[in-house]
Amino acid sequence: MKIILLCVALLMMPCLANESAEATPVDSVAYYDSLANYNYQRFRANETMSEVLYWTSVGLSIATPILVFAARGAADCYGPEGCRGGNVVLDAAAITAAILVLPSWIAYGGFSIAKIRRQRDFHNYNQKKDELLEQRKSKEAESFNLQVGIAPLLNPLDGRYGAVLAFSF
Repeated sequence: MKIILLCVALLMMPCLANESAEATPVDSVAYYDSLANYNYQRFRANETMSEVLYWTSVGLSIATPILVFAARGAADCYGPEGCRGGNVVLDAAAITAAILVLPSWIAYGGFSIAKIRRQRDFHNYNQKKDELLEQRKSKEAESFNLQVGIAPLLNPLDGRYGAVLAFSF
């Protein structure tokens, strides 16, 4: 029984598929316009993040030598016998600086690359949209034609004659 139902369903599939053969036409201009708007919004977000990360990286790069200098000052003890663990403080300052500065510059580079890519995509989609608009306008201009036709009108029963003027757009 299950096999029979499966066979009937498989036989009916082409019939059901042909019923919905009418597809909605896609407006290419609207599609590329939405892609351009999406990429522009993402470009603006990437641009803002890139600027924030740039100034954060600059600030960290300025603060890092100050941190290392302060750690070096803490490592130099003012006493006759010196301090133990001075190199540990200096090493911790250098590691902290590397942990803060390097990832911020790497993140800035990543967002800068994303910003450039989004800007390029935005311009490409805008250009494609403009090309499609120009094609649509040229097709509309080509498709507009006016035809004038004159058809003779003869009615021998009433004795009328004349012409019928017809316009076709």
